[in-house]
Amino acid sequence: MNEASNPDIPGLTYQRDEATSSFTDPPNVIEHEESGSVHATPIVVASGSDAASGVSARDLADHTSFLNEELSSDNQPTNSASTPIIPVGPVDGIGASPINTVQPSEPRNKLKVPLIVAAVVVVLALIVFGVMRFIPQRNPASNTAATASPAATLNPATSPDGAVQEFLQAIASGDAIGAINLLMPTTRDSVPTESPTESPSESPSATPADSPDRFYLTNEVLAKSNELAPITNIVVVPPDIPNSSTATVAASYDIGGQHVDTTYDVTLVGDSYRVNGTVPVDFSSAYAPMLNMTLNGIPMDQSGVKLISLFPGTYQLAISSPVVAMSNDPFTVVGPAEQAPIIAPEFSLTDQAPAILGGFAKKVFDDCLAETSLMNSCGWGADSLPGGAVFKQGSNVRVITSGSDDFTKVDWQIGNSPNNASATIKVTILSTCKDTKGREWHSSGPLSIVQIDFKDPDNMMVRFY
Repeated sequence: MNEASNPDIPGLTYQRDEATSSFTDPPNVIEHEESGSVHATPIVVASGSDAASGVSARDLADHTSFLNEELSSDNQPTNSASTPIIPVGPVDGIGASPINTVQPSEPRNKLKVPLIVAAVVVVLALIVFGVMRFIPQRNPASNTAATASPAATLNPATSPDGAVQEFLQAIASGDAIGAINLLMPTTRDSVPTESPTESPSESPSATPADSPDRFYLTNEVLAKSNELAPITNIVVVPPDIPNSSTATVAASYDIGGQHVDTTYDVTLVGDSYRVNGTVPVDFSSAYAPMLNMTLNGIPMDQSGVKLISLFPGTYQLAISSPVVAMSNDPFTVVGPAEQAPIIAPEFSLTDQAPAILGGFAKKVFDDCLAETSLMNSCGWGADSLPGGAVFKQGSNVRVITSGSDDFTKVDWQIGNSPNNASATIKVTILSTCKDTKGREWHSSGPLSIVQIDFKDPDNMMVRFY
């Protein structure tokens, strides 16, 4: 090997490797003072391809010195004048073997590099957050005029149309609680947390007769409504004046095969928009007690029936009676801006009614016929005998002289109320009794009508006229 001096760094020599015709240099160090101790940082002087790039040893030394200053500037400022380049390598009089005059200790710079990387990551994250924070966001209600897709991105507290969209979507998905939370407070305050079948203590019978009954704003009722005719294709149009304290919002949707174009009144309550979304429906002419009547599966016997508040949707009355049948075509509640439907179902007798009613009437008839009193429990007879005669107790005998007492074969008809029925009969009864003097008295009369009141199935009342 031959030696050559480096003109950039006085006192530094290179060893020439004849075999490779390139210069190799031992590691150099830069020392700097920190907290009273001396540390050394190796400097690698490029060789081979790196040397060919034109980077001088002084450039690398200056760069490394600058890096050390930067890494140490937070705690221990570095004076560039106190960081001389210490030649390490073959020195005259020592020989060709490289001698390290200063051994590098555990480099603090390596410990600080991860801190710098972490700081850079934090800064970049803050920049990205700041950019995202100030990117203009879409108005949640600006795209409410859409199909019945989930409206989870809408914020009903900030837009009237958003409130209507969220309300209708909650109904369409069977979420009664979600819809209730968007109602005006006057409605929400009257809504029980459970259905009347689950909470008898909260029966609407405790509410005033003229107060709308809201026990049918439940998931169960909505589930039946959506089963009968789901609400789809919801489109809500933003009002002309956005974010006003009150607004009338136009909406359209399909309830089964019926298309609806309607409006909803919305009011700002506090910081949230609330919807006037229920419809009071009068059931006073439709309700039949003791027939196990239900509305979308909810029993009505314990609820008020004058006014029942309902969500927009489809509803169906049903009864459970062996005697009475009811036309149970579903009816539609369109919306609060439209006229409430008039509920007037038609009642009729079942095919089993003649046998049931006729059989019960025959039993009562036979019991009355068998009574021996002057006036029996069916109202046949008289209170006293004429002319001051005294009736002899137990002497009255009644017999049929004409007609039939087979009341299962007569033509029974439902009455003015679905809880009673009547039939025309032709029966003549002869009564024969005695007074206390042994004289015999006779009376005869026809029976032309039999009527049964089955309002209480366990205590039906029969009358003969």
